[in-house]
Amino acid sequence: MYSADPEARMLFRSTNMHNTLVVDGLSQNNLDKNKLWDFERNAIPKTLIWSDNDRESIFEGEHTGYQRLEHPVLHRRRIEYDKRTREWKITDCVEGIGRHHIEVFFHFDIGIPIEYCDGVVKTRCKQGMNIKLSFSSSKKLIGTIEEGWVSKAYSHRDMAKIFLLRCEADCPLSIETRIVRSYSETSL
Repeated sequence: MYSADPEARMLFRSTNMHNTLVVDGLSQNNLDKNKLWDFERNAIPKTLIWSDNDRESIFEGEHTGYQRLEHPVLHRRRIEYDKRTREWKITDCVEGIGRHHIEVFFHFDIGIPIEYCDGVVKTRCKQGMNIKLSFSSSKKLIGTIEEGWVSKAYSHRDMAKIFLLRCEADCPLSIETRIVRSYSETSL
């Protein structure tokens, strides 16, 4: 079905359809709708740290996808999971020079209600587990809840909530996201 709908193919393979950071509105790789199954590989990944033990798991990596910009930057992400508290910490660093428009996307599953207030995103599921996301940076961050798409299979998409965190900032820049679990709506 993707061959019949090149626009949908371009949308769903773009960086902003994934839970990651986007610089200046561009995908990590140059995408061309005339090459639906290929792309220019700008984002060469590199693993810097991979550690796993009884207490925590840590991954840190970077990619070169934004080195092609007039003012090149490097995106480095560190993900830490504390197995005892079951909490996540994600640190996104944009290293380089120049002023850039930075967006961080958080896609939620179909039917997950979310709210944003005072720098914190909370899910509001009536049954099951909820999460709380909080953010910190030396730069002013603006958060919005938007409508978007989730695709769980080829040629199928459903509306879902997206939380989008934005800022205009001179680099270098660091944004920290903490994700905490909660088992009931009332304990948030």
